[in-house]
Amino acid sequence: MILPDKRYTFDKNRGYTAFDRLLKDESENVNESDTTHFEEVIASNPESQNYEKKQLLIREMTNNLHNRFVYHHLVNFEIITKLLIHRFFEVTYQQTAIQFHLITIAKK
Repeated sequence: MILPDKRYTFDKNRGYTAFDRLLKDESENVNESDTTHFEEVIASNPESQNYEKKQLLIREMTNNLHNRFVYHHLVNFEIITKLLIHRFFEVTYQQTAIQFHLITIAKK
């Protein structure tokens, strides 16, 4: 798996997604068109204090299904490991790469 490291993304001010939230979204079949995190994105982004930048942010999020502007979930190695163990994988290796990616290798 290669996932974004939120510390270096647009969402750096948002909190990590709780493992329980991931399980809840899975049980409710939440899909890519979900918008429940958009208010959180706006609230955590300092640029949204500026009206024009906030409107731009809202426009970008409106088309998120196609442009992937906002990440639905933000994870770290601990959450990734919990998720993989939950799905019966064994994590064999993890590393941060080029500051922007969390790399995890796992096997079933």
